[in-house]
Amino acid sequence: MKQEVEHHLAKIYHWLTWLSASLMLLGWLWHLGRDAPQNWVLNLGIGLLLLTPLLILLQLARLTIRSDKKTALYSLITIVLVGIAFLVGWWMSQVLGGQR
Repeated sequence: MKQEVEHHLAKIYHWLTWLSASLMLLGWLWHLGRDAPQNWVLNLGIGLLLLTPLLILLQLARLTIRSDKKTALYSLITIVLVGIAFLVGWWMSQVLGGQR
């Protein structure tokens, strides 16, 4: 079971990384071709690359929920803590408004 989970997670990580790299390449080429300061394709690729570890943890929790409840619980706790850290950081950026 452990090897199956490892293989499945490695395959998903591989495809998510390739997808985000492809989106970033496409966005970069679009940026060069249109000379746009920002584009949503590049932002989507970067966002997917940043979210890939959290998506892998979510998949790990889903795969191990029946066989190893402790691993699933710790994966979900990690996702919740990262979400809380993100929300606190966003809230502080809104409150402080870029002031130091």
